[in-house]
Amino acid sequence: MLFFIGYARAQLESPLLQKNHYAQSDISHQTPVQFQGEITEVLKANAYNDKYYLELFQINSQDNRGKILLKVKKDSLNKPLKIGHQIHGIATFKDLNSPQNPQRFNYKAYMKFQSVYATLDTQNEYIEVYKLNYSLKSHADEVRFIIKNKLENAGFNGEPLNLIEAMLLGRRDNISKETLSNFQDSGVIHVLAISGLHVGIILIFLHWLTYFTLYNRLTRLARPLIVIIGLWGFAFIAGLSPSVVRATLMFSILSFSYFLQRRTSTVNILCVALLLMLIYQPQYLFQVGFQLSFTAVLGILILHPRLKKIYQPRYFLDRIIWDVLSVSIIAQISVLPLLLYYFNQASALFWLANIIVIPFLGIILGFGIFSIVLSLLGLMIKPLVVAYSFILETLLKAIEWVAVQDQFIFANIYFNKAMLWTSLLILISLLVWDNKSKIRSYTFLNISVSAFLIVFLNAYKTYKNQSDLFVLKSYNKSLIIEINGSEMIVYKDSITESKEKDYATKSLAQLKGIQTIQERPLKNIYKLNQNKSLLVIDSLGAYEKNHLNDYVLLRSSPKINLERFISSTKPKLIIADASNYRSYLNRWKSTCEKYNIDFHSIYENGALELSKFKKLP
Repeated sequence: MLFFIGYARAQLESPLLQKNHYAQSDISHQTPVQFQGEITEVLKANAYNDKYYLELFQINSQDNRGKILLKVKKDSLNKPLKIGHQIHGIATFKDLNSPQNPQRFNYKAYMKFQSVYATLDTQNEYIEVYKLNYSLKSHADEVRFIIKNKLENAGFNGEPLNLIEAMLLGRRDNISKETLSNFQDSGVIHVLAISGLHVGIILIFLHWLTYFTLYNRLTRLARPLIVIIGLWGFAFIAGLSPSVVRATLMFSILSFSYFLQRRTSTVNILCVALLLMLIYQPQYLFQVGFQLSFTAVLGILILHPRLKKIYQPRYFLDRIIWDVLSVSIIAQISVLPLLLYYFNQASALFWLANIIVIPFLGIILGFGIFSIVLSLLGLMIKPLVVAYSFILETLLKAIEWVAVQDQFIFANIYFNKAMLWTSLLILISLLVWDNKSKIRSYTFLNISVSAFLIVFLNAYKTYKNQSDLFVLKSYNKSLIIEINGSEMIVYKDSITESKEKDYATKSLAQLKGIQTIQERPLKNIYKLNQNKSLLVIDSLGAYEKNHLNDYVLLRSSPKINLERFISSTKPKLIIADASNYRSYLNRWKSTCEKYNIDFHSIYENGALELSKFKKLP
């Protein structure tokens, strides 16, 4: 019953069943349109655009609904848009681009899971705000803005202020890339994402504030209601991210069950929270953060009590260290398959970073709440600002020290989808382990482990024998990648350029599990196998006339008589990379169509893996 309810709810979210959804309209991409809608979320800006989620009302005076990405070119003369602003204007309606190079992250697929299927690109001068629609979300955004201003006026600035925003207000927009990378590499990125740990501390704080209600019968009845309202108030201020909603739902149900004096199962509470969130927004299921959050909590709830039985400390300090360490181990084991699949990376530093951070996180968050309250009341004094800023800067330095121990960070781990599913099968067998039915439990575990080993050995064989040649998209440059096993050779225009690998190269290395990368200048001929090769013709237009080649790459706009070349060499495929003049591409494409030769433009069609190319019928 629940499965079909969920399926029906998910289908209702699909634009295919919404006749007035903009994805069902006949609006042409790359064309100017008149639009009207309401800002529902402010996203992190980049160097060129401010970004927002816009709930559409109309396009070209027609009823067109749906969530769309609004990009507004940065203009310091105009104020940024806010949640609740109802706007109309003129913008270019654009499709979301699929990745042009092989990489794990597919932006178009990611946006689809956010129920976004297109973008509107515009400038501030073409937008007019005609109304501000007040809602709980817009009020929460306004409260966050006021809190930030009060903290700045009190004397907080730089990364300490950014940390307060991330840990207590749910805004990570201003956190620097270096800080984010340090938290991620050290295995404590969850500290910056408001989750059960933060909400649990808020719950303790609310219980402490409402302790006086226990002395009166009537106020004792009101205590759960006060606590639940406080939790959801914090959740709204924190932006209602999936991790915040999940934790708030869990603690709200837990508080209510305690009030009713009912026996509770934390696993059931987690499943209720999961069900309610997916009914509200089915697309949560496909969000990586949502998957990691629920998997980690489920593992902690089931496996942590079993691990604690292995060792029971006698002393206070020993108990604290073991509690933190055991929770960290279980959380990492639970999310390890997902981390390896999505990020191809694992860190052995999580236990050290968690021991350093987690015992003091309650104090850090408590100090932060105290600082926010004092700042709002105008009572914050300079010594407290200096003291709290020092604590946060010390936290940043500790995390940075852990993160630089890169010998404990294992990157570019090859992990395919079959390995993901079989490793999750092992995790499920551990979660459903039943001491009262050990034979069945051992059987399930052994089958799961055997399946993973078979898949692993097959994947390892494929990984070691992989041999590919890629022509990647790199704007105004030529980039050829040769892969043999765990080694990658990057052929580029000049190896005297910056040694920092570009995003395309790093993404491909991550995807293929590459451990060694070399850079070399471009060659004229690349051997794919004994029978096939790739001929490269550069701006000089010179090539070996007596050499037959199945594949030909044109780079740097060579002045070549393509008809004569095709007649003499008869290639199967002609490739033009992104270093050529755009005017040349159309001419070459027409010539190839005339002679029934396959033509691939890297600029228009993206990267090409030659081992997977098949002649078109």
